Amino acid sequence: MNQKLVRILLSLVFLMSFGSMANDREMLNKQHPEADQLQVHTLGQRPEYGGESFLERYGPPENITEHGGHFDDVFAYVSWGVLIFFLAVVFGVVGFGWMYRSKPGRKAFYTTGLAEKKFTMVLDILFFITMDCYLIYFSVYDTKRFLMTVPQGPEVVEIQVMPQQWVWNFRYKGADGVFNTPDDIVTVNEMWVPNGKQVSLQIKSKDVIHGFMVPNVRRQVDAIPGQVSRIWFKPIKDGTYEIACMHLCGTAHYKMKGFMKVVDESDYQNWSREMSEWSAAKYDPDDARTHWGWQWGI
Repeated sequence: MNQKLVRILLSLVFLMSFGSMANDREMLNKQHPEADQLQVHTLGQRPEYGGESFLERYGPPENITEHGGHFDDVFAYVSWGVLIFFLAVVFGVVGFGWMYRSKPGRKAFYTTGLAEKKFTMVLDILFFITMDCYLIYFSVYDTKRFLMTVPQGPEVVEIQVMPQQWVWNFRYKGADGVFNTPDDIVTVNEMWVPNGKQVSLQIKSKDVIHGFMVPNVRRQVDAIPGQVSRIWFKPIKDGTYEIACMHLCGTAHYKMKGFMKVVDESDYQNWSREMSEWSAAKYDPDDARTHWGWQWGI
């Protein structure tokens, strides 16, 4: 394939992508003309920058969960530890290269390397103890604490999540407390959770592999077709936070964006009761699109 043909194909792909984005933006603005200035395609509300520090603008998102600080601490420890050892190696290579560089009148220094081997062995053992052992311990500890132990009980908010190309589907129990009944609450791209309550999610993809990620929660799990994945957390701050897909799931992957609304428990109960009543009243047994749930506990 010659270069001219390659350039033509690349140009066509660019024009098709640009045209698709323009159509989506025009359609979105027609649906929400009042949000023309704040709404930027499917990226949500445009952030208004001004007065923030560098870390506030480009640093990690705010932690809004009870155990999120633990993951931040482990990440910071590993990052700083690796940086320190990396700088030690760089300074060693550059420093010794500079100290023992060739000079007029300097004789070559010959060594058996025994001292250097001992020094390297000490560094390896130190790195293994401070980094590898630390990570092994917390891998086992966190796996047992956060992955293998899932909270249960009447106070736990249970939600089924079914991502598909390219939306997030959420299902809640209705007033009867059972999944897959007419009063189930089904939402798209919006997940409501109460502040201060443990939230347990079961996730199963409808089509391809997706990655359920809420950056402010510090948790991520793969959504796999035919397999139920589990994740749980406890939010401690009200607000609206982004739900992102962490895997390239198709041509419109950039559109796959949802929101998690953390609200006061009383507001959540009112919303849940109202939505359950509305779902029961509007239930259509012939609408197969809303019958995607499964039995909880799989």
